[in-house]
Amino acid sequence: MIKNWSRAILALIVLPIVVAVAAVLSTTPYLVIAVLFPLLLISLLLNYNTKSTVKFLLYQEPNVVYAGDEVVIRARVTIEQGLGLYFIRLPATDSFELLDEDTNVHIIFKGPRKVERREYVYKMKALRRGIFKFPDISFSFYPPLSLARGEQGSVPSNIEIKVLPRVNLLKRSQVSLRSLHEMPRSSRARLGPHSTDFLSIREYTMGDPYKFINWKASSRSPSQDKLLVNEYEREGLRTILFILDRSELMRRGTAEENPLEYGIAFILSYSRILLNQGMNVGLWLEPAGDPAQNQRYESYVIPSSGTDHYERIKELLIATEPKPAGIESQFALLNFNVQHSLLLRIVRETVPMVILVTNLEKSNGASIAKFSRELLRARANSVSILDVIPYNIITKYLSPLATGKDDSSEDVGLFMKSILVRTKKKDQYSILPKSVRVIDWDPTNEPLGRAIKMSMSVIKRNPRKR
Repeated sequence: MIKNWSRAILALIVLPIVVAVAAVLSTTPYLVIAVLFPLLLISLLLNYNTKSTVKFLLYQEPNVVYAGDEVVIRARVTIEQGLGLYFIRLPATDSFELLDEDTNVHIIFKGPRKVERREYVYKMKALRRGIFKFPDISFSFYPPLSLARGEQGSVPSNIEIKVLPRVNLLKRSQVSLRSLHEMPRSSRARLGPHSTDFLSIREYTMGDPYKFINWKASSRSPSQDKLLVNEYEREGLRTILFILDRSELMRRGTAEENPLEYGIAFILSYSRILLNQGMNVGLWLEPAGDPAQNQRYESYVIPSSGTDHYERIKELLIATEPKPAGIESQFALLNFNVQHSLLLRIVRETVPMVILVTNLEKSNGASIAKFSRELLRARANSVSILDVIPYNIITKYLSPLATGKDDSSEDVGLFMKSILVRTKKKDQYSILPKSVRVIDWDPTNEPLGRAIKMSMSVIKRNPRKR
């Protein structure tokens, strides 16, 4: 840059001197005019400040959209100082698609005059659900003839857009979920009062009533340093606990279409139905978040009921992102840390019907089987697995037969399902505990209602123990 600057200055100084000498020697008055141009250019460049001053005013509408909706972003650019060329990149992210003929990259040349409130408008379509914070506005400044060093800078955009999943929620009239026992509909407590029906004896945990301590059983126990308590049945609402796998295997497919996105749609629609039926619904993300890290969102929603509880579940699912590659699944080892001890305590107290939403493959089959045994050992009423099959998601984008409006796409999907699912999946399901029921769901060929109805049939066959 310094060499270019020196050459440009020397050229502008030497050129008028040479032309002036040539004009005197040749006695040609017209060559004097050629002397004026370099001199004017030097005076023009020296009279202007090469330091850039750029201001941005950025706003978007709206702040909350659904997946597939459009977002309009408007930017006003003001350049007060700095003679030269500006390359401006307005904020955009991979989860939004720029519409045709719209761009977020612009080139501005600032001359002697001030560039004031130049407006740029571009539209983007939201591709997937989530909470997205847009990157900073970046710009590069290049002075003319490289007389000064170029500058690069950034300005915070402060744009955050919440994209809600576009889920077709099933209405209550479309499904029927009758309980095999009476349930109170008015209570909104997570746990109902204790009944007089004895259930079992277990170790004392913080929060247990002192009157339930079994002193005789505690004195007869091998390790007399632990207290044992009598546990009685609860008279509260029926509890359904969703456990959503967000490991690397849930990213099979594309960023917008994968088992994780289909699993979120399943939980949103199904939990709405259960809450409308007056049941307790909880949500747990696995692998759970690290308590040592400062996270904006927790990894769970405590089971509860009521229409407002659905908003808590939705907010957690909107912000759910898959764990990055390289993190081992915590299904394999339950280290009973803060997160897992809370999960097991919720299972012991509420005796829920657990629905594990995952992509069951050969690599994680043993881990999920061990995790299911731990849940059953913690007194879960039942454990069922929704296996979201991603093979046809990949086939839809890779197979030439699955493009366009040709009906062969459905044939290819059914063919892949019949071969890969019905045969190879049997070996994977065989390692699970016998009491665990598996619901295989191919979301590219089967509607969401099919997965929900199959899961409901499992719930009907497993009434809460009394």
